Amino acid sequence: MSSRPFLVAQGLSALRIPLSVGACWCTMEGWWWAALALMLASEFTDIADGQVARRFGVQSPFGAVFDPYCDSISRLIVYYGLAAAGFVPAWLVLLMAVRDVSIAYVRLGQERVGLDCSARISGKLKAIVQGCAAVLLVGFSALGVEIPWFQTLALWSVATVTLWSLVDYTMGLVNGVRAKR
Repeated sequence: MSSRPFLVAQGLSALRIPLSVGACWCTMEGWWWAALALMLASEFTDIADGQVARRFGVQSPFGAVFDPYCDSISRLIVYYGLAAAGFVPAWLVLLMAVRDVSIAYVRLGQERVGLDCSARISGKLKAIVQGCAAVLLVGFSALGVEIPWFQTLALWSVATVTLWSLVDYTMGLVNGVRAKR
């Protein structure tokens, strides 16, 4: 495995965290265009890291753990900023944190009993909905457009897909353990 593409892939994953810190800070300060640019850059790194790893054949057990870690941390940071700015309630950030911590333990359980630990469709959809909702909420503010019904729709969409993903992963572990018996 070539070290340069591996480091590029991991660097793109890691870059999400400072980009998200910047987006959070800009959101709390009301600097919508800067927050939007940083959020978009962060979402770009989420797409690019996997593409680099696959393109150059540098997928690794480390990357399989590090990428979702960076995803979780960066989205929690962004949503903290959204909560601080009044876009979403604090309980949504708590729900996201509980889901992400729980999934980490579900994956440990899957690994312990020899089950597949790869991402599920519900996890991918959760990432898309959370990312799009954050970008759109800040994007509308950058444009000076206030759409209260969209804020409500975004909140409940993120909450629903986050909770569904938690249930889906947990049931995957439960069903996998049952099937192994």
